[in-house]
Amino acid sequence: VWSLEPLIVGSFLNALQNHATNPANTPILFILLGSFLVLEVAGWALHGPARFIEMRNAFRVRANYKKYLIQGTMALPIEWQTDHHSGDTIDKIEKGTGALYNFSESTFQTIQAVTTFVVGIGALLYYDVTAAIILLGLMVPALFVLANFDKYLVPGYKKVSGLENALSAKIFDVLSNITTVIILRVESLVYRSVDDAMQKPLPQFTTNANLNEWKWFSAAALGRLAVVVVVGVYLLKQLALGTVLVGTVYILYGYVERIRGIFFQFAYMYNEMIRQRAQVANAEA
Repeated sequence: VWSLEPLIVGSFLNALQNHATNPANTPILFILLGSFLVLEVAGWALHGPARFIEMRNAFRVRANYKKYLIQGTMALPIEWQTDHHSGDTIDKIEKGTGALYNFSESTFQTIQAVTTFVVGIGALLYYDVTAAIILLGLMVPALFVLANFDKYLVPGYKKVSGLENALSAKIFDVLSNITTVIILRVESLVYRSVDDAMQKPLPQFTTNANLNEWKWFSAAALGRLAVVVVVGVYLLKQLALGTVLVGTVYILYGYVERIRGIFFQFAYMYNEMIRQRAQVANAEA
């Protein structure tokens, strides 16, 4: 429903440009203006109840998955329990269940993104087929660029997750034996050991952060290029014909900008899904 906003704004601007001087058309302008409120209320009437259901479902998913992991861990033989540190196992379970919960409670973003993309492409095809073709053509190399970044980011996320599991195991050891540490007066030695473990993921974390920022820059630049090219091509065509409707230009700009936002959102969601997948896989390892 909210995807229709650029269409309504564009129609309002076209009506304002073509009929503002005619008093007979004033009711049409106010009807279009009032439709903004109708659009907002209708959108929330659908979004609100759906989000309530989704978040309740996410809670159940987290609880069921945590039970599954705990039951699986308890069913493993004593040899496995001896070879695996409790702190490491606890951290894996917490991160895995947290990742699955975050994914489950934000699936509306995927549905919203797909809907906005379909409506946006449909609007572009209706107003200017060339604009839609250019936009789709620019998306192909953009997706290829992002996929190449992810080839390096995925192993990096897994490495950091493994090092953080080891850190949790060390902290668990220290806190569960804190009395012994104090009696032996080795607090400084133990603290340095924990601090070393804290700093160990930093090189890989820094590499991940650097790659991630270049990935976001690439997504932003390619998306903005699409906006400039699509609107520019449409303006050239209309100027050659001698007529440019401001509202139609806004509709094109609005939907291309939304698709750019969806592209940016997709890059973010895919990045988070990769991170969540790594945490879930690590929990089941």
